[in-house]
Amino acid sequence: MFKVPARNVAVLKMRKLAIEENVPKHLQCLLDALPPELTGSDRQQARDFISAIADVFSASEFDLGRNGVVKDTIDTAENRPFKQQQEVTL
Repeated sequence: MFKVPARNVAVLKMRKLAIEENVPKHLQCLLDALPPELTGSDRQQARDFISAIADVFSASEFDLGRNGVVKDTIDTAENRPFKQQQEVTL
C-alpha cells in the first residue's frame, strides 16, 4: 500500500480547508506556499487575510482591464500633444 508523506497530507488538508472556507481556487497556491512552521491560528489569519483581499488578485491573464478610479493627465504646458511614428531598432 502506498503511504502519502506527512507534508503532502498537510498540504491536502490545507487545500480541503481552503475550499471549505471559500478561498478562490487561483489563490490556493498562496496557501500552499505558507511555511509549515506556522501555527494553526497563524494559518487561519493568513487564510482570512487572503480571502479578504482576493479581489485584488488576477485569476487569469484575461481579467485585467481598465478602471475609472484614477484619471491621468500629462502636462504638456502650451504644446499640443503630437503623434510620432515608432522607431524601429535592429
